[in-house]
Amino acid sequence: MTESSDDRSKRMFIGYMQKNVWKKQFTVFFNNYSDSLNIIEHMKGVKRKLRNDFSDSAILYRVCLKRIRASDGLIEDMGNHTSVVMPYFTFFTSEKIKSVEIEDCVSRTLKIAFRVKSRAISRERLEQYISSVKTQKSHDLKKYLAKENVNRIGLINRDKLLPVANLSNSYDYNGAISPKKIIGLPK
Repeated sequence: MTESSDDRSKRMFIGYMQKNVWKKQFTVFFNNYSDSLNIIEHMKGVKRKLRNDFSDSAILYRVCLKRIRASDGLIEDMGNHTSVVMPYFTFFTSEKIKSVEIEDCVSRTLKIAFRVKSRAISRERLEQYISSVKTQKSHDLKKYLAKENVNRIGLINRDKLLPVANLSNSYDYNGAISPKKIIGLPK
């Protein structure tokens, strides 16, 4: 049986998540619904800028969809809709990068209103995220964005990946090394 492109993307994304060290997660949301519809064009510029500004970090990104309710007050141009489905992108970095640096990088590229959420990645959060990706159906970006070829995942600065298997000690996602021997995912 052949593997669909969605299943392949999911498998590759999960593989990168499980086999490498990730320290931070950043998620970029658009403030205007109309701006979010051009996410593929926006991502091209953001990827280029991330590659140049953070050349010492591997960056794994994923384009997703999220339903936003008008009552959340997050979107400025929803019209009379009570909710809309909007694309956004999230990415994981192999180095600790400050939110301010990411916001500056993205703002110099996009020139539109957006929000950035960030958080440190713990082993528990990583496992929870991987579990969600495994169990949830892939977002139908082709249908939503009316484009035939949509790369929902990607890896920037592949040569900066830090494979979990290469660590001599187990790795703590807060940057400390613990004396436990590593087996599988870091403890």
